[in-house]
Amino acid sequence: MTNETQKRNNRLNTIATLDLSKQDEVLQKLAEVQEEVNQDGAVIYDVSGVIDDSGNVDFSKADTHDLQIIPTFSSDENKKLVNVALALTPKFDEVLKSEIGLKYLSDSYFAKVVKRIRDNLRQAIYEGREYKIPVDVADFLAPSRQPSQSAELKKAISELVKMLIAKFATKYPYAKPLLTAKTMTSAIANESFAKQVYPFLIGKDGSTILDKWLANTKEVFAKNGLPTSEIDSLIDTRHNVEVATDDSESDSLDDLF
Repeated sequence: MTNETQKRNNRLNTIATLDLSKQDEVLQKLAEVQEEVNQDGAVIYDVSGVIDDSGNVDFSKADTHDLQIIPTFSSDENKKLVNVALALTPKFDEVLKSEIGLKYLSDSYFAKVVKRIRDNLRQAIYEGREYKIPVDVADFLAPSRQPSQSAELKKAISELVKMLIAKFATKYPYAKPLLTAKTMTSAIANESFAKQVYPFLIGKDGSTILDKWLANTKEVFAKNGLPTSEIDSLIDTRHNVEVATDDSESDSLDDLF
């Protein structure tokens, strides 16, 4: 990656939220975006009609909306800017003022709380320890932490990944980037996810080989006097976890153009 490319990416590498009431800042940022778009041969998609045909910016919704600048980069090592979307989104205060906004936030909050309680309780039961739920607001709103894996399980997953790379990387060129310890950890915890990410691991019975690997690993752990509660938990729950989907998105390809 060239220094110039790195410099540009540092200026526009995340979603930027702009206050439309600060017109000078908005105009300056849009000029910078246009410069980067021109340099990388990218495209600007004004999905909210922020800029009219004469190049004037619409600031009329400054009291109720923010301007989102959403960049997308190529997946190769150069991370070249592909396109930028300009979108107006309601301010969070506007969401809180609306009935539909409050219901959405309420439903999302309680779904998250219930999931956290169930996950933490299930893990505590398998580890043979007591679980006490916290009661402070911050405890529920702070990012949840996944139970830490034992060093032994991490090592076993790492060895599995190395073995699979050696077996499949040549036959399936796309396999090696997918075979990482992080992605494999998610696949071991979720059979539905594993089938989507690792189709080359699906056996004749329609399931991935990860169930068999977990069973074998449990036997090895037990033989060496290592605790198997983590593996028991994965075996018991991995087929009950579904990959999250967004039902609000249409499956129709006609909506793409």
